Amino acid sequence: MTTARPVDELVFVVAGAIDQKTGGYLYDARMVRELRDRGRRIRVVELEGAWPAPDSRAIEGLRTALRACPDGALVVVDGLVGGAAPGPIEAERDRLRVVALVHHPLCDEGPERDGLAATEARTLTAAAGVIVTSAFTAGRVVELGADPASVRVVEPGTGPGWGTEAIGDPGCDGADAPDRPVELLSVGSVVPRKGQADLVRALEHLAAAAPELEWRCRIVGSLERDPAYAAALAEAVARTAARSHVGSRIELTGEVGDDELRELWRAADVFVSASRYEGYGMALTEAMIHGLPVVAVAGGAVRSTVPADVGVLVARGAATTPVAELADALARVAGDPRFRVELAARSAAHARTLPDWSAQAAAFEAALRELADV
Repeated sequence: MTTARPVDELVFVVAGAIDQKTGGYLYDARMVRELRDRGRRIRVVELEGAWPAPDSRAIEGLRTALRACPDGALVVVDGLVGGAAPGPIEAERDRLRVVALVHHPLCDEGPERDGLAATEARTLTAAAGVIVTSAFTAGRVVELGADPASVRVVEPGTGPGWGTEAIGDPGCDGADAPDRPVELLSVGSVVPRKGQADLVRALEHLAAAAPELEWRCRIVGSLERDPAYAAALAEAVARTAARSHVGSRIELTGEVGDDELRELWRAADVFVSASRYEGYGMALTEAMIHGLPVVAVAGGAVRSTVPADVGVLVARGAATTPVAELADALARVAGDPRFRVELAARSAAHARTLPDWSAQAAAFEAALRELADV
């Protein structure tokens, strides 16, 4: 059995730098900050290596980090690490209190991760408990083998410090400026799961079906996480530009700084996500914080994150993103200013019902107490 004595320090293990600009890392970093504000002493361990496809050196780094923890230590291991390397966690399960933090199962990301289901199941059963960021993901980890009694849901918080600003008034003003192009915004790392290539194809459909509609789309997110996919996406936009005027309306900005991102949120009229799978979807919530209508593919937890009256959700196909349906949804929202403003008002109203980060940090701490007896 795990040593029963409480340990003051909480060890938080992540893959690489914790200040990376993805939803999962933003959640981790904000939770660390809030827990420190609540008096928790936290040591963040930033592991080197190509997670979640670690080589032997990366796994040895995790093993070394866990061995360095004192008996009975409380250790939160992010899913990018734990889902890929159960061995070191299994080796320390009787000495440490390890809590797995799962934003979404890695095996749900796509065919390239299919082999990780058994690996993740080992971590879920070896851990003292599991914290997930949505009820949808709670169901998935139970399906993978986690004990339902050991799973706690702690969704992200909202409010000042989210990464931009506090919840504000609806940002959509298309009804007041009908001659201005509708500003579409998509935010997320440029990787296959986020579906930006599907979005570009949907925008081509949109231009063909509604040539009179003026719009512009900015696709914001790191181009470095999957360089091959990012290069293919840039080529697709260039090909589109060569054969039509659509490509000139699509901009791949890459990752931007906080100030520039803040301005992009303020300028946007509609948030669009072609993501094939989300364990929660923090960018979707940030869109609602900014009072934006949402057009999204309903993969994973999206339907539980975005209420039906806040946006237009497109059912994901069994194996593909329904590009034509996504284009139709964009046409419906971008082409109807009044409908857009109605959705924007509902979006901001829903955002005001969401808990703030302070409340969610308290919930996270309570989950740790329940799961790890500290």
